[in-house]
Amino acid sequence: MKKVSILYIDDERINLLAFEALFRRNYTVHCAASAEEGFTCLTHNTIDYIFCDQQMPEMCGTEFFRKVKSKFPEIHCCILSGYIQDQSIKAVEQEGIIDKAFEKPFNPGILEKYINKTCKNEAEYLRK
Repeated sequence: MKKVSILYIDDERINLLAFEALFRRNYTVHCAASAEEGFTCLTHNTIDYIFCDQQMPEMCGTEFFRKVKSKFPEIHCCILSGYIQDQSIKAVEQEGIIDKAFEKPFNPGILEKYINKTCKNEAEYLRK
């Protein structure tokens, strides 16, 4: 069975290294240091989940996801932010552009539970 594929986008290299170290055993992990690198990764790989930092230099996470959803509507999109109560994050969540917002620093167990739950729900849906 194919591993779930995750793209993690964050402009801080230490966060990319930590994310990959935490999740590489159970998932195929791709990391990008900018939204532009994220778009490149999406054109060359099949991605199931994207976790993206909200605060980045060239393009914030919510803006990135608005562009992603128009081209890749099937991907699960999640914001990671120290400010999940931000109005722009709430707006994209209400619009259905992102599935969920997770607080930074994130708890790896919570992210894994989310992935496993959504994968299970999709598998059950496909069997019907």
